[in-house]
Amino acid sequence: MANFNNKRWVAVIVVLVAFISFLVVKKFHLFSPKPVPQNGAKAGNGPPKESFIEVVPITFHVEKYQEITLTEGDAYAPRVSPDGSRIVFITKTGEKNSISIATLPGGAVSPLAVDLDDISDPAWSPDGKKIVFAGAKKGVWEIYLYDQGEKKLQPVTNDPKRKKSWPRLSPYKFDDNYRISYVSEEHGRKDIWWVRESGQYDQPVTFPAEREKEFSSSPYWSEIGTSGGAPTLITSGGNMPEWSPSGNLMLYRTAKGYSVLSYSYEDWWKELKADFPPSPGILSWAPNQVSYLEYNSGNGKAAIITRDSLKRKPVMGGKSLTSPPGFFPDGKGFVCTIQKQGRSIIAIEPYDDPLGDVANLWMYPYNRTQSDKLTKNQLLFLKADYDQIYNLYDSERYGSSGGVDMGAHARPYLVTSDAVLETFYAAFAALYAQVERAELAGVLEEFARTGAETAREKGASKDVENFFLTGLGLLKKDAVKSAPAVVRDEVARVEKGEGKGESFFGKELDYGDFYIRGKYERDKDLQGYFRAIKWFQSFTFDLNQEPQRRQAADMLAVAGAAKVRPSLERIYAIYRDMIGESRYYNPLNLKEIPSTGPLPEFKNGLPWVAGTGSFRLLPSIYTLDAHVFDELIWHAKNPESPQGRVLPMGLDIMAAFGSQEARKILLDELKEGRYPNYEKSLTNVTDKISRFSRSAWDGNLYQNWLDALGTLVREPDAKSPAFTKTAAWKRKQLNTALGSWVNLRYETIAVVEQVASECGEGGYETINIGKPRGYVEPNPEFFRRLDDGFGKLAVQLERSIKSPELKKGASEKIATYRQHLKALETIARKELDNTPLTDEEYGEILNIGGTVEHFIVLMGSLNGKDDDQAIRNPEPIRKIVDIQKAPDGATRLYAALGFVNEVNVAVPFYGRQAIVKGPVYSYHEFTSGEALNSEKWRKAGKQEPPAWIRNYYEGKSTSSLTTLPDMK
Repeated sequence: MANFNNKRWVAVIVVLVAFISFLVVKKFHLFSPKPVPQNGAKAGNGPPKESFIEVVPITFHVEKYQEITLTEGDAYAPRVSPDGSRIVFITKTGEKNSISIATLPGGAVSPLAVDLDDISDPAWSPDGKKIVFAGAKKGVWEIYLYDQGEKKLQPVTNDPKRKKSWPRLSPYKFDDNYRISYVSEEHGRKDIWWVRESGQYDQPVTFPAEREKEFSSSPYWSEIGTSGGAPTLITSGGNMPEWSPSGNLMLYRTAKGYSVLSYSYEDWWKELKADFPPSPGILSWAPNQVSYLEYNSGNGKAAIITRDSLKRKPVMGGKSLTSPPGFFPDGKGFVCTIQKQGRSIIAIEPYDDPLGDVANLWMYPYNRTQSDKLTKNQLLFLKADYDQIYNLYDSERYGSSGGVDMGAHARPYLVTSDAVLETFYAAFAALYAQVERAELAGVLEEFARTGAETAREKGASKDVENFFLTGLGLLKKDAVKSAPAVVRDEVARVEKGEGKGESFFGKELDYGDFYIRGKYERDKDLQGYFRAIKWFQSFTFDLNQEPQRRQAADMLAVAGAAKVRPSLERIYAIYRDMIGESRYYNPLNLKEIPSTGPLPEFKNGLPWVAGTGSFRLLPSIYTLDAHVFDELIWHAKNPESPQGRVLPMGLDIMAAFGSQEARKILLDELKEGRYPNYEKSLTNVTDKISRFSRSAWDGNLYQNWLDALGTLVREPDAKSPAFTKTAAWKRKQLNTALGSWVNLRYETIAVVEQVASECGEGGYETINIGKPRGYVEPNPEFFRRLDDGFGKLAVQLERSIKSPELKKGASEKIATYRQHLKALETIARKELDNTPLTDEEYGEILNIGGTVEHFIVLMGSLNGKDDDQAIRNPEPIRKIVDIQKAPDGATRLYAALGFVNEVNVAVPFYGRQAIVKGPVYSYHEFTSGEALNSEKWRKAGKQEPPAWIRNYYEGKSTSSLTTLPDMK
């Protein structure tokens, strides 16, 4: 096998170093430095590296209506804990207010012992460990925190001149401290103030204009190190502030109605323009931040106001409430106090909102149709125009200026099988190109040269000699300058790649088969190899007919010669290990062809490969997917085959691999059962494949790849989340498997058999949100099978590379990536078992884009003569490959990949749901009479997805949101 020379190895090292430098300059999120807020000296340096959003698992969900009656006193102002299991409320006994907690589901009530004269407006800390409230002692109202673990009461504010009420803890920390917003009343005016939970920096958010100088001269602005000093004063005044679940918005009432304040690192607080219906009541946020809960104290009624329509929907059965109600944290229930038999008691009741428990729904500006599809299918496809599978993973601003580290939210990622499969494709493509360049091209040239020489020496027919000379001329044109004109003309016809005509042995050839396509558009230096390998496969000899039997015997006599056979053996060995075997007699399974009588028994190690009775010198490979197609199209000689079905579909493969959804689409939607014998044939081939032993799948890399695809389309594990059992998800997996199959066929187009039918700037405090917690497709078996495939691929790569340095570098890269696959398998198993992930595991998900991009680009650098070009301009994912010709010889079945699209999936999230986003292939399949290649396909513009998945799409991918889309 040819060695890689030192010059090429040095070039690879230089390019890789340049690539690493390029990534650092680009602030590639695998190792980009975190921007540091300008207030680092006093206010902290923002969230720690790789800190993830804090989450409290929900342990109680409201399933039925329930009332909680106190032994004495009345209940008011209930608020539910972040885990849903406790309710804090005010107990009013006579004229005294105290604070109590009811524990669910039983409703047992426990009072809190606090030494205060009066209490109002309790609320929970984000972790559920503390309670904040306003308390009075000797007529002075301050804000207090009560630590339930330590049973300790802590005063937060200390300013007797102002009366405080309505305290609410921020959902996230500002730098290293939670903030408490509250109402401050002084001289009859109410304003919004906020203070750190430690009591530091007690300051106004809204303030009278006449006190601007006092506000601006506060030492706070210089202490936190802002370059612009105090921000613009908000003079509107305010009451009853409520933090949004996103932590950067504050809903509050002014004299004119409701308004919203927005906080950012760059601007501090500022007013936003927002539409609210006239409301005499009190508004609070729904947990998914796409609607408001309204309480009208005048009539004691409650309603939901949706953010998009601003229409009211009465809730809580029209009950007469005695204090403001609240949501349960999953958005699927309410807590309220109602009048019953002269008492104010607590009531809880369920609320039917299908997307109510989607914690980050507010981040996705869905229209009504999109929301309805997400509700129905638990996922939504969005059209996008990404040219690489990893581009989507750069769409959220993780660790970039203005991104998560600066207090902005980002949408969590879904590690899709599409993205991981693309890495296997990159490694396979690199290996395959290495083998072709380093060995196969040279071996094939040796085979053609020695074949021509041997044919001449043995006095073989001119057709045999010219056959080998033409193959040699396609590989090395100078080698046949003195060859007969018929050879030079044949080389020219093959290189032109169009039309039909008679060739050697009196056989008609379709020269369109030599049209450059597939991976050879990219690997231009291998285009001669593509034409030559196709040429040597193009002549089929029926051994049951003359003169074809005699012609095959003449060919075999040359190919079996001592100086020809070794090259042929090496070509077969390489393709056998990587792709598979042939169903034709050939020089390696047939030593001689008797002039008459039966042929020797055809033997093969793969369960679907049976002999055809025909001979090819260098036969194409009969892969399992080709066999499925062969079983599901019409053959005139087989009356049991599907009559009249001349072209297959990609879904045939997936149905045969066990996909019930693919079978349903084929039979119920596409009506393929209209072809007699189709359904029976599909059942037969499905049953055959289901009985394959493990060795059948482990035979070569091509089979390993198909095996991984099979794990995607079979029925999900019983423990799998509900979304994986929807028709939408199953069709997503079909789309993924078929998209990856396009890559497989694209790389192997030269040798995989096509079966034929016979028919006849400066800032303030940073909101410490933390990075989002993503999700991995919960299919551990897929990751295990793909890891096994990488293991076999690594062995092949070691065999194909002779340079010790290059071999070591490639092996280390694959070994490192296999650790990533093992981590994804572990994560997927934990998801099935409902086991919490570690921060390190969430880090695997967070950095998926960098991991995938890094690996694909490095593999791409091994797959081309110009390594720098491969790194800077990787081949676009959009590609097309012809799968099969119709009997008319002009129409071809094409499978193609379009732009990478986006899928949004509602996945389990600590007792509720969250929407995650990930990249997906866009699979296309159609017939055309035009010869197409990827260049033409890429110029054709965007195409509609197949009918069987089209209805699951709605709209286009949108950019990340930092606040409500309708609040400008």
